[in-house]
Amino acid sequence: MQREQTVWYEHQTKALWRPDYPESSMYDYLKEVSSEWNRLGALSFEGKSVSFEEMFRRIDACNRAFQAIGVKKGDCVTIISPNLPQAVYAFYALNALGAIANMLHPALSPAEIERAVLNTNSRVVLTLDMFLNKLEEIAWPEGAKPLAVVIRISDALPPVKKALYRLKEKKPGSGLVWNDFLAKGAGYPFLNTGGAGDDVAVIMYSGGTTGESKGILLTNRNFNALAIQSYDTMGIDDVSGMKVLNILPIFHGTGLGICIHSMICNGIQSFLIPLFNAEKCAKLIFKQKIEFLFGVPAFYDAILRCPEFDKYDCSFLRVIGSCGDVLPDKTRQKINAYLEKSGAPCTITNGYGMTECTAGCCYEPFFLKKPGTSGIMVPDMLCKIVEPGTGNELPRGEVGELCIAGPTLMKGYFGDEDATGKALRRHDDGILWLHSGDAFSVDEDGYLTFRQRLDRMFIVAGFNIYPSEIEKVVCDVPGVKQCCVVGKQAPVVGRKIVCFVIADENADRDALKEQILQAARKELPEYARFHTVIFKNEFPKTKMNKVDYHALERSTDND
Repeated sequence: MQREQTVWYEHQTKALWRPDYPESSMYDYLKEVSSEWNRLGALSFEGKSVSFEEMFRRIDACNRAFQAIGVKKGDCVTIISPNLPQAVYAFYALNALGAIANMLHPALSPAEIERAVLNTNSRVVLTLDMFLNKLEEIAWPEGAKPLAVVIRISDALPPVKKALYRLKEKKPGSGLVWNDFLAKGAGYPFLNTGGAGDDVAVIMYSGGTTGESKGILLTNRNFNALAIQSYDTMGIDDVSGMKVLNILPIFHGTGLGICIHSMICNGIQSFLIPLFNAEKCAKLIFKQKIEFLFGVPAFYDAILRCPEFDKYDCSFLRVIGSCGDVLPDKTRQKINAYLEKSGAPCTITNGYGMTECTAGCCYEPFFLKKPGTSGIMVPDMLCKIVEPGTGNELPRGEVGELCIAGPTLMKGYFGDEDATGKALRRHDDGILWLHSGDAFSVDEDGYLTFRQRLDRMFIVAGFNIYPSEIEKVVCDVPGVKQCCVVGKQAPVVGRKIVCFVIADENADRDALKEQILQAARKELPEYARFHTVIFKNEFPKTKMNKVDYHALERSTDND
């Protein structure tokens, strides 16, 4: 089809709009593009750097070990781990074998883990030792108990840290520990049966705003295309040898797809952070002069409070991106003021993505930003705005459902043909489109503006209410830390607007409530104004650690 030019095409000299993408496994693609980077750092963990050459040796050893315990092409292996080198080695080792990595959130309950393991027929579970007890709590059906391969943080530490850590570390009571697992592979040849671009390589999970988890089937092509698109949007010709702080978890689309696969496929060393600690991250950023940062807005709020940011400048930063949630204006302004003061050649970039399209598919170009928007679609990703639930495209500027097409679209939802059919639809134009479930508008330059999750929109007295637009006004009030707006059932008008607020620690709640109501009267149309402000100490969360808006709708407490 004829592609419409976007600012990526108009403002960059690199050739874009590729007719095809690598039809190989992720392992093969990584091996090919990294052939000249043997001595460069690929990963780093707790002060221990791992070169590309060493990383591939460890992946190959892991590949042989998986063969030894019976894993073969097409099998699912469940991985329950934070950002650790062993999880990365296992991921690529499985990919080379043509096996499927079933990536689970460590915070899942034993019942949820059991369901995911049994549904995917995983006979092997790779897990961090501190999560082994969840597997042991499960009463597995006869013959279905998986073999647990147990990794420990100490196995990835440099010698001195390893010795100190081992003093307080308990040996797992069951399962096959990592080093014994690797020893089983001795005598096996490395086996590369990774398969084609369209083969499913990963199952990731997304709960959206409802908490209902779906297994998302992602292919080799999805990840390899993402790696190429990531380079095309960086605006830097040679990024090899640079560094990225990887705080986003490996079981998250952006954590695995961008901060690991896309970065190391472009020669960027990934500094793995298994557990967020703001001060530790800040020190690492300045010590290592990290060039790439990706995080949720709360990450930036926390890290800018660290004393290091008053002592030093971060002029070494090249790309700083926000993902996972809407970036509040005051957070953007605070970060950009610091970047400008430091002389950094960048400002924070907002974006949008879904696990269903692997990770980010839309960013503000680093060279031409429009604050308040989510940017434009990345090269080779198409979009249109349609009437919700249909394929009927709306005129520019109108609000409707965002539909996405391109090489990073999922293959479908695991074991759920109905949900797949609702999400992936072939329109009259012959293109397969992903219906995002998100309300957007698009302007004349192709910049997208997020309006709302469609399932969060509600009607008051005949008017469409977009909670995110109200939340933006409330979050600009000094003293408001976080805000969520929901619609509660009410007579006559159908629903009433209720504003839930988490206040700053020292805020006067009575005075703050009046300031919030004043802002609403000044900034919002009459139909979108609210009269109820409820202060909360924290918001309920879904299993995927997103705000559970439906729980707030049902809540009756007022603390």
